[in-house]
Parts: sequence; C-alpha cells; structure tokens
Amino acid sequence: MLPIVYHALRDIMARERENANRQFRIHRRQLRDASDPFNMPEERFKELFRLSRELVFHLIHLLRPHLHQPKHSTAISVEHKILATLRFYATGSYQRCVGQEFCFSVSQTSMHRTVYEITLCLENHLSDIYIYFPTTEQEKLQKKVTFLNRWGIGGVIGAVDCTHIAILCPQDEGHNYMNRKGYYSKNVQIICDADLKIMSINARHAGGTHDAFIWSHSGVHQLLKQNYLRGERNTWLLGDSGYPLQPYLLTPVPDVQPNSPEERFNRAHSSARNCVERCIGTLKTRFRCLLKERSARYNPQFMGTIVSACSILHNMCMNAGLPLNEGFVNEDEHRNENVDGNNDLLNEGRNTRNGVINLYFNN
Repeated sequence: MLPIVYHALRDIMARERENANRQFRIHRRQLRDASDPFNMPEERFKELFRLSRELVFHLIHLLRPHLHQPKHSTAISVEHKILATLRFYATGSYQRCVGQEFCFSVSQTSMHRTVYEITLCLENHLSDIYIYFPTTEQEKLQKKVTFLNRWGIGGVIGAVDCTHIAILCPQDEGHNYMNRKGYYSKNVQIICDADLKIMSINARHAGGTHDAFIWSHSGVHQLLKQNYLRGERNTWLLGDSGYPLQPYLLTPVPDVQPNSPEERFNRAHSSARNCVERCIGTLKTRFRCLLKERSARYNPQFMGTIVSACSILHNMCMNAGLPLNEGFVNEDEHRNENVDGNNDLLNEGRNTRNGVINLYFNN
C-alpha cells in the first residue's frame, strides 16, 4: 500500500506544481497586458528603449511578418518581444533582470528566446536595408562632398576602425579571443561616413586578430581594390596608423615637420577620421550591451549578430535624426603602429597620399 500512496501523493504534488506554474504564467501575462510602455512620456520611452515611439512602431511593422506569434493565452506579443530586446540592448543587463522589469514580466527562458529571435530577425531582414556601402557614383559623390566641406580632404567616402566587444572566454579556441588589452573579445571592424552612419560592419573575427588582417580579408577592401585596378583613382577611406597605406586607404604621414603640408594633412586626417571613433562611441553608449563592463554571456558567433543588430538600429536612429543625450564612451585606446603592406600597393598609396597633400594642403 505504501508505494501506491507514495505515487498518488507524488502525482498530486506534480499536478499542484503544474497548476501553480500555469497560474503564475497567466498572472505574468496579465501584468504584461496591464502595462503599456507606449503610454509613458516620450523622453522616458527613449531613455529606456533608445528608439522613439515612432521608430519602434516602424520596427514592429517591418519585423512582424517575419516573427512567429504563438496562439496560446500566455504568449508574448510581438510588441513586447521587440521592446524587451531593445531594453536588453540598451542596458546589457542579465536577461532575468530585464524580463522582471514592470513592463515585461517574462521569464529568463522566454527572454533568452526573445533576444535570439529578434536579433536574428533584425540581421536577416533589415541588414541590407540599413547598412550598405556606397557603390554608385552619386552615392560616393555625396560622401566626398561632405568630407571635403567639413575637413578639406577630397575623395574621402568614409573612415575605418576596429573596436573590441568584450565576451566571456569561449569554450573553443579561447586563446584566439584574448586581445592585446588583456581580455576576451571580438574585434569588430566598422566603416562609417561623415554623419556617423555605419556603411559596413564586420563582426566575424576574434579579439586576437589584428586590425590590418581584418581589413585585408574584408569585402570592402576587395571591392575598393577591384575598383582601383579598374581605374578608379579618386576614392578612398581614412584609417589610423594601425592600417597599411594603400591607394584607397590613406593613413597619417609619420615623423612630419611642424607647419609642413604633411603636418596640415595629418591634422585634417585626424579630425576627419575621428568620425569613426565618435560613431563607435555613440553605438556603444546607445546600446550598452556592447560595452566592456557588460561582458557578453553569448557565444562569439551570436555576439557578432547582436553587434550587427545594434548597428542596424543605430543607423535607424541616425536616419531619423534621433539624438543621444549622453556623452559617448570611447573604450579604445589610441594606437601608434606602422604597418607595411604589399610593396606595390604601398608605393602607389604613397603616391596617392602625396597627390592629396599637394592638391589640398600645399599652400
């Protein structure tokens, strides 16, 4: 009799636990339904989610057709999924902490699934719409005119730099992710224009990878090189001394004399190239999940997807003229390296840089 009584009690307790969990999920859904984040003041809304209400409504419209919406009574709505993910991007806090905020009321497991779903959806369906490198002559001309008017350097369409996104030590090949600053990270290459809009994002490489290696294996490098070999001689990016001098990538002149054309070029180069440092700082400040202090608890591949998703949202904000009312964070220390590349390209790069100096700074 005892085993029968024991199993009966166990079944009763299991049913009671399941019933309690069901009631708890229903209560959570009731809390979500009772809260309406869209009713809060606009400034508070932007502080929490980094996007304006109008932008979030637009984002919901774009993503809804690609998102699965379960039919059961405790399902999380598309609106709450997107807002919860935006809140996670904005804070970089633990998923459980974000899920338990008053306007979400979701479990850590649901929060985990939500972040994955929305992040992948952003990259898969909006990346080509909001992040693209200029390829037409009209697009390039617009970028060049902006750089020329602001900093006096013609032919420039953007600036390139890398930034480290901190992660926990990966289980596989962890040593490759240890960067020169002594922590585990992904080394992400960003190319932006003068208005801080991201034109290219490359988040595939480990933190121990050198910036110059990432550049040499990037699609943008291959595109500019092909264009150069086809005869395009008036289009280039700006990079710091951690990059090789090339006819389509201009770096500072080392060891210049005061008040010389080369020194004036370096000043203009530094001011113009600062746009990519400000772009990175703005991106990390707007979406603090990318800051070093928020070391990501995701595998490196998915962390790269989060960086891409945040970059898409960053460009949406820049296109909408949405200001960031915080001083931006620059976690990347200045480097002073001299990187030599292919000798032929190096010589052609010197000729190109000298031509720019003679044309714009020799007076």
